[in-house]
Amino acid sequence: MLGFYLALIDESSDKEKFVEVYSIYNTFMFKVAMSILHNEALAQETVQDCLLKIATTITDFPVVRTKKAKAFVVIMVRNKALDNLKLEHIDKNE
Repeated sequence: MLGFYLALIDESSDKEKFVEVYSIYNTFMFKVAMSILHNEALAQETVQDCLLKIATTITDFPVVRTKKAKAFVVIMVRNKALDNLKLEHIDKNE
């Protein structure tokens, strides 16, 4: 899956930055999503959506090993998880 994201990035320095983001935050992102969704498939989808967004905007991503970057990741995953939870609830009610 990492290869897919790297194919979206042109600059080699940005690719290295994304690999660092992926290796540091991938598991953490999944744990945050699971704490909200309690559904592995939906949590994995949430993480993939967030990683896709990060890959397409990697030049704007803060320095990887900072509190700002971690906060950015948490907020992004939390918001996406809540959106996916709403969509899942709407789909079940229709």
